[in-house]
Amino acid sequence: EDISLARSYAIRTLKELLGSRAVALIAAIEQVETPDELRQHVSKLRAALSTAPDQEKAKHFLETLAMVLD
Repeated sequence: EDISLARSYAIRTLKELLGSRAVALIAAIEQVETPDELRQHVSKLRAALSTAPDQEKAKHFLETLAMVLD
């Protein structure tokens, strides 16, 4: 299953919401190749995004990602 769009969406959104604070997470997400591998990072994404200034956008991102990974 190709997850390149989900991976790109996650990386782009993390850059937008967290900027340089997302570098380590982005590096990890760039390496994922399957939906299961991406799912393994969801708790880290949630934790990191809890500090995002735009909580509404962070919530929308997590909801969208969950739908894509279902």
